[in-house]
Amino acid sequence: MVETKDKDIICDNCGHGWNKKDSKKSDLYICHECGHDNEPPYDDDTLNESDDEQQVAGVLIKCLQTNRIFLLYRNESTPKWALMSGSMDEGEKPVDALIREIGEELQIDTSTIQFEYDRTEYIASKNRKFYYYRGFTMSEFKPTLDHENLNYGWFSKDKIPTPLYKGLNEKIARI
Repeated sequence: MVETKDKDIICDNCGHGWNKKDSKKSDLYICHECGHDNEPPYDDDTLNESDDEQQVAGVLIKCLQTNRIFLLYRNESTPKWALMSGSMDEGEKPVDALIREIGEELQIDTSTIQFEYDRTEYIASKNRKFYYYRGFTMSEFKPTLDHENLNYGWFSKDKIPTPLYKGLNEKIARI
């Protein structure tokens, strides 16, 4: 990513430029022309805009019967395919947050999902601690989506849709 002195951002992929003030916070680094994610590396701590660390839990769910992975198409200004995730309430444990978020966003019975903790990632540029889990289910469920998601799908590893959230390819490869 290249930034000029007046804070314009130039897309690494197509060369299109835009000004930060013309973008929403959620899509600040998404190219308005080609959709490429120009977000700086996660270790760039110059973008911390809050003193409060955000706590997020996420789970990548795999069906053991079909060997396919569950992804959500998030309802954002620039939608992307993502794993199931959500912010944790104060004092909430990561698995409890996942169970609550799955109930709210997917309206399914979470007792069919086995949660396995994988690791905690700190994303300095977003001042976010992300508790990552792998989830396993015996059969593919059919959720009823809320307003936070536009679509969902079960995908084999060789047919993963795009665009994906940054870092999700690595998680998919490891499940």
